[in-house]
Amino acid sequence: MRKRTQSEVDQVLARTGSANGAIFTEFFRRKPGTRPGTLTLAFTVAPDGSVTECHTVSSSYNDPELEQKLADQLRALRFSANDPRDSQSYTYTTTWGRRPPPE
Repeated sequence: MRKRTQSEVDQVLARTGSANGAIFTEFFRRKPGTRPGTLTLAFTVAPDGSVTECHTVSSSYNDPELEQKLADQLRALRFSANDPRDSQSYTYTTTWGRRPPPE
C-alpha cells in the first residue's frame, strides 16, 4: 500500500463544505455580531482511514461549542486506507464569516 497524498486528503475535506456551512450558519445566528474568522484543526488519520484524533490548534471565534462541532464533523470523515504501519497527521484551516449586506 502507499501513503495517502495531500491531494486525496484535500478532496475528502472539500466534501465537508456544506456541512461546515450549516454549522457556521447556526453559529452566526447564535452570535450575530461575530466577525469573520479562521479556525485551524489538527487531526490524525489511522491506516484504516478513520480520524483518530482531532483538536483545535487556533481559533479566532473563541467558541468551544463551534470548535467541538467542527471537530466532530472532521472525526466522522473516512479517508482511503493506506500503509498499515503509518498514521498520518494533517491540519485543516477554514475561514468563514458573513458577507456585508449589499448597498
